[in-house]
Formats: sequence, structure tokens, C-alpha cells
Amino acid sequence: MNNIKEQDTMTSGKKIKHRFTSFFLHSTRSLLGTALLLLLCSNPLAAQDAPETVTIKLPYDGPDMHFKAVYLGIKKDKNNHFPDLFASREFTLGSRDRSKHAYKQQQVKLDLAGAFIGRRNGQPDWLYYLGETEVSRGQWNRVMRWMDEQEGKNPAARLDAGQEKLPQNNITIAQGYRFIEALNTWMLQQQKNRLPKLGQSYAFCRLPTEAEWAFAARGGINVSEEDPDRFDRRQPYIEELGKYEWHSKNAGGTPRECGSNELANPIGLRDMLGNVEELTISLFGPQYVHGRLGQFVIRGNSFRDSPEIFDVSCRTEFVSHDARGKLISSDRTGFRLALSSSISASGAPPDVLDNECQHYIDSLESPEPSLVGISPAALAEKNTREYSKNELNSLRAKIKQKEFEISRLKGLRNKDGAALAEKEQDQLDLRHRQEQLEAQVADLLKQLSSRPNSDAIDKLQKKLRKTEEDLQAEQKTSSRLREIAKDTGSDQLSLHVAYEDKTKKLRQRVRELQQQIAAAPSTEQLEQYKNNIKQLKKENKKLAAERAGLKLSEEKVQQRAFVVKNSLDEVYQELEKKNQAIEDLRRKQADREDKIAENANFTKIAEKRYLEALMRLAYTNAYNAYAELTRRRYTYLDKTGEYYSEENAARAYSQACQLLHDYWKLVVNIAEKTRPDLFPEVKKEVAAWLQKGERENLFTEECRIEDGQQLLSPLERKSLDLIERHVQRVRAGGSRFPDEFIDTFIDQKEFL
Repeated sequence: MNNIKEQDTMTSGKKIKHRFTSFFLHSTRSLLGTALLLLLCSNPLAAQDAPETVTIKLPYDGPDMHFKAVYLGIKKDKNNHFPDLFASREFTLGSRDRSKHAYKQQQVKLDLAGAFIGRRNGQPDWLYYLGETEVSRGQWNRVMRWMDEQEGKNPAARLDAGQEKLPQNNITIAQGYRFIEALNTWMLQQQKNRLPKLGQSYAFCRLPTEAEWAFAARGGINVSEEDPDRFDRRQPYIEELGKYEWHSKNAGGTPRECGSNELANPIGLRDMLGNVEELTISLFGPQYVHGRLGQFVIRGNSFRDSPEIFDVSCRTEFVSHDARGKLISSDRTGFRLALSSSISASGAPPDVLDNECQHYIDSLESPEPSLVGISPAALAEKNTREYSKNELNSLRAKIKQKEFEISRLKGLRNKDGAALAEKEQDQLDLRHRQEQLEAQVADLLKQLSSRPNSDAIDKLQKKLRKTEEDLQAEQKTSSRLREIAKDTGSDQLSLHVAYEDKTKKLRQRVRELQQQIAAAPSTEQLEQYKNNIKQLKKENKKLAAERAGLKLSEEKVQQRAFVVKNSLDEVYQELEKKNQAIEDLRRKQADREDKIAENANFTKIAEKRYLEALMRLAYTNAYNAYAELTRRRYTYLDKTGEYYSEENAARAYSQACQLLHDYWKLVVNIAEKTRPDLFPEVKKEVAAWLQKGERENLFTEECRIEDGQQLLSPLERKSLDLIERHVQRVRAGGSRFPDEFIDTFIDQKEFL
């Protein structure tokens, strides 16, 4: 009992010491944070918020360099305190598609931290800067010419106007770092007033890490918070890819001017995925952070790549030399820059930085999980997974319904198309028939116009009679002249010939008139012709009406086909959205499956530790109860050399009763709150530990003390078998404390 009191006293002392230590550390961190804040605010520029855009003027009035702020969404803590110098936020980057190359595009969780403090939505937030575009040839040329002059070298030649805005490609790593070195020199010497600061640290240029690049390429915090599904997709764009990026189908096989595409990505950056691939400062490995590292990482795609492979998770390794040792440079690889700040140059003393770093490390350590709450957490994960599956099945059912609607609309479209084709053929047939009728009417009208009517015939007959009379008169005159010519000579003969010609003409005229009179139709024929024309005109009018009806029907069919087409387009668009939603859910489900597998492992470990703790307490209680009950049954000398009295025996019995009740509670907890499949494994581990701790076989009922250390008894290992038997009894429905348990406990078969 005294030992128990001493242990309680020691435990209370430790609690007080722990609380005092926690209070001291918390107070110290608060004071250090305040000191750092005062230190940072001691510089007027440090109190200014970092701007949304940083513009750097280049030598020789070259094209400006613009850097866009990339916020991280790191907010104030529950105490309304803005996070410390090493604050970071966890994001999941990499490909969500498991069919991708695992060693290149593996999904990974990592922390991103900022270099400056700005304001987003009116609240302070950490950020870093990324170049709005890739570094252009004009920017490269201006900076390198200036640096050559500073070092007394012959400056590089000026570029042609058409080369100024193209991305700087075909460079080696060393050349890229030479440019960064020159640009930092220029900025600190000539553009210092334009640079953002953190404390005493001015911004400097470097290549971005691939995590910084990937986070910005996905649309940054804007997309991550507003549309997490889009953040996880292959591309963060709403409209078609060609409006944002240059690829093999719209670039024409050559790099295009930096930032010349129509649209920027959600945080204002251009050409993130296309035009040229981009170097990063990170080293290539299977994950973003991995022990097996190669050369520098290249992110994005280029003007030579098909748009089908454009993916924010696309990454590859930059190879600096070929097999012969020749430097490699590629026209498809360029780079953009990031703005960051130095940690050591921020003006904070080393002890403040040390404590801030320790605070950051402490914040990463997750609190000890509740052992009892592990299974409910796993159950919550399971419910979440089931919810995702149900939602996925619901979307699939909706997609099937939409596909049925599409099939029905396609059937209507085909039916309307066939009807429209039939109407068009009928229209053609009617048009052909109408043309034939019009030709017949025209022919009849022509015939009628070429034939004289009754009045004309009367006139012709009158002309014929007069012509015949003239002909007779001329014939008489001609006969008389012929007789005179015989008597008088040749002069009268020529006159006779002239009259003969006139006579011939009159005869010809008479014949023509006779023919015209003969060709004239009869009255019956004229009536027939008129009736035919009336019938043809009537039929033509009917055909015109039918054509008008067909035209109206055709317009209705076309209108219906247009409606069906629009309905199909709407259904296709909705179907595409549903497919995208299914893809998002599949990706979420895969993430949850990974998390569930990870949590299941943690759950098993935690539950094993919980079961082990219960088992250790149970076998300790069982062994101690056995020892107390044995003392009560057998009288022997104790350590003081005195015999046990009845009072001591009663006290031993009382303690044994309490120990056995506690033992039974532990058995019930093991039976009801732990997994049965874990019991054999944990029992084996505990038994091995006990056996290792036994320095010698002690068949006595007490633990011996050697060198101040309590030795373990084999009876404790035997208690494990007893616990197993009792746990099985409780699981079979016997959770009530057995009435005979105390009196029969030392006679349990495991102790014999």
C-alpha cells in the first residue's frame, strides 16, 4: 500500500512538472514569436504586405519581368495568431491516375511553405512568387550583355526583333545558373526598391521547386479551395486546352512567343503546361522527396507534344550529357523563375530561428491517438467509402438513363432524317412533274400561237380570193402580151416576161394562203386545245399546292431535327459532366482507399497496443490475486520472519477480491472491445517478452527481488492461457462475474 501511495505521489509530481513544462514552453514560444514579430516590424519595409505582382525592369530598357503571387492559404490559428516563420501547409500532388508511370508521377503528400507575407481576401497569408511567363530570349540577352560589361567582357550581340519574345531554350544547367546569378546581381544593385522583403531579407531569383511549380500549375489555392475536383484533374482549365497552351496541333512545330496565348491559368500564369518544358531546382526521384535522386526535374510539356498527353503531373529527368560526354541542350526545354527570401538573412537571431523551427517540428507531430477511438475512426472511413460507392453507383445509373435518352433521341433523329429524305424525294418528283406539265402547256400555247384563228382564216380567204383574181387578171394580160410579142417584136416580149414573174409570185402567194388555210384547226380541235390547257393549268396549280405543303412539312421536319440535335448536344454535355464527376469520384475513392489502407495499418498497430496494455494489466492482476489467495491458504514465514496472522490473511483475501474484480473487467474489455483475430498474435508477443524477462524458472508463488529488480514468474505466462479461456467464455455470453470465481481461482487448471 505504501508503494502505491508513493507511486501516486510520484505520478502527481510528474503531472505538475509536465504542466509547468508545457506552460513554460508555451510562454517561451509566445515570447519568441512576439520578439520575432517585433524584430520583423522594426524595419518599415517588413511591415508592408507583399504585392500581388512584382515587376523587375531590365537593362537597356529590355522587356520587363513580371512575377505573380502564389498564395498558400495558411491562416491564423485558433488563438488568432498568424503562423510562424516555418509555417507550411500540406497538399497532395502527383498523378491521381494509377495507370501512369509510377516512378515518374506517383501521388505524394508534401508541405509547401511561403517566402513572403501578403494579404488574400483581406487576411495575412504566406506566399511565394512565380514568373508570369517563361524567361524570354530578349530578357536573357539584356541581362547577359549587362553582366558581360560588368566583367569587362565583350557583350553578346543584340537580338533581332522577331527573336525577343520567344522563350530562351537550348541552354545547359550551368548557363541557366549563370543567368540567375547575373539577374540577382542586377536586381540587388539596380532594382532593390522593387523587391519584396521578409524582415531584412530581400527577394532573390531561383528556379522553382517542382512542388512550387506543380501547385501553381494546378491553379494554386484558388482552385484547391474553390473546386478541389478540378485541382486533382489532369488540367485545371475550363475551356479547351488550345486557348491556354501551345502544343503540337496549334504551335506550327516551333516555340511561340512567351505569354502569347489567349488565356492565363487560374492564378494568372501563362504557358505553364506548354510551349517549352521547364527546368526546376528539384532533383529527380520516384517521389518529390526520395533518397534515390538523379538529375534535375523537368515539368510540363512542349510545342512538340500532342495535347492528349498534357498533364500537370507530367515530369521527367533532365539529362545533361550524352554517352560521349557531349553537353545536351534542347529546343523544347526552357525555364521560368521564382522569387524567394533567405531564412538566415531575415534578421532573426539564431536562437529565435531555432525555437521557431522546433515549434514547426512539434506542430508536425500528431497527438497520441485515442486507443478506444481507433475503431470508430476506421468505421467512419468505411462509411465514407460506402458513401462514395453509393454516389458512384447513383451517377452510373444517371449516365445509363442519359445514354438511353441519347439512344432514343438518335432513333428520333434517324427517323426524322428518313422522313426528311422521303419528303425531299417527293419534292423532287413533284418538281419534275410540274416541269413536264409546264413544258406541255408551253408547247400547246406555241402550237396555238402558230395556227391562225377563225378571224385570221376569213382574212386569209379574202386575201386568197383577191390574189386569185389578181392572178387571173395577170394571166390574161400575160397571154395578150405574148400574142402581141409575136406580132410586134422583142420589146413587148420583155414586158411579157415581167408579167410572167409577177404571175409566178401570185401563184406562190396563193399556195401559201391555201396552206395556211389548210393548217388552221377545226373548231373542235380549238376547243380540245383550250380544255387541255385548262386541265394542265389546274394540275399545275395542284402540284404547286402539294409542293407548298411538302415544303412546310420539310421545314417542320428540319425544325424537329434541329430540336433533336440541340437536345442531343445538351445530353452529350451533361453526359460529359457526369463522366467527369465519375472520374472525380473514382479518384477520390482511390485516395480514400489509400488512406483507409494506411489508417487500417495504424488502427491495427494501435489496437494491438491497446490489447497488449489490457493483457498486461490482466495477467498482473491474475498473478497478484493468485499470490494473495495462496498466502491466505498456506501459513508460512513472511519476510519479517513472522507467521501470517488472521488479520493479514483477511487483508490478503480482500486485496485478492479487488484484483479479481479488476481482472474480470479487463477480460470483458478484451472480449468486447478488441478484435478476436489480434488476440493470438498479441498473446504470442507478450509471452515472448515475459519469457525473455524470466531470468530463471521460479516455481514459487512470489516474484523474487535481485539487485533491486523484480523478476518475472512463469505463472504470469500461464496467466495468458487463463485470460484466453476467460475471454472465450465472455464472448460466448458469460460476461457476468462468476460467483465461485474467488474461491476457486488458485485451483484453475492453468496454475496447476
